[in-house]
Amino acid sequence: MKTLLTIDPTLLQWYALLQKQEKAEEHAREQAPEQARGRESEGAMIEYLADPFPDVKATDPVLAKKRLGLGAGKHLLVYGLINHRKGIHELVEACAERRDAPTLVVAGNQDGDTRDFLQHAATRLSPAPVILDQFISSEVELDLFSACDAVWLGYKGHYGMSGVLVQAYRFAKPVIATADGLIGWFCKNAELGTVIDDLSSPTINRALDRILLDAPQTTHTAADAQDHLLARNTLTQFKLTLQQAGLGPWPVDPSARGLRPHPAA
Repeated sequence: MKTLLTIDPTLLQWYALLQKQEKAEEHAREQAPEQARGRESEGAMIEYLADPFPDVKATDPVLAKKRLGLGAGKHLLVYGLINHRKGIHELVEACAERRDAPTLVVAGNQDGDTRDFLQHAATRLSPAPVILDQFISSEVELDLFSACDAVWLGYKGHYGMSGVLVQAYRFAKPVIATADGLIGWFCKNAELGTVIDDLSSPTINRALDRILLDAPQTTHTAADAQDHLLARNTLTQFKLTLQQAGLGPWPVDPSARGLRPHPAA
């Protein structure tokens, strides 16, 4: 095996540390340079294979709000498959305590328990939430990420990658994210928004203050930071990575729109 492809970018860090330790051990044993080089050549390279998403650009937020029927004020997007693991219960409880709560825009198919919860919770929230309990088309998704001011990633028990995080990065929208898993790893330097260690109402409301009242900006724009790992989540880069690993001579077409997973997480 020449190349190991991984969807976990932390594996690259672990592997680099492992190689550093092995080299230190070899040096301590005073092995010959030829032997050291021979061992290195036997190992497989590890490459990060980012999930493919079509290249999209934000549309005019004023027009996007108009098409979605959104009113004035701040809007916080909760997007994907909506269930309790999205932290939606805790977010609603925190917003119910605020006099200046943002409008929650909850977009995506809901499970039965969450649907019942939101129907009752809507009466406690002011302004009332905007709920799109349906499959979200590409056009509506574009408007949602263009129109909303921030994105909620306060997930529970989710340790994998998140398509919602990728979209928030692309649209330069700040996030509120839990510290666990790959979401927390990507957001750990606070360059993408605010990281929270728990889902208590005081913690969430402090994060809302930082994101919405203090109006911080993410430290990148949609046009820069191309060296960021999240910038690799394109169909073009996906094909290039596979080509470089010797797994197929597919044509790299930047305008290709296929292989689009719905960002459910």
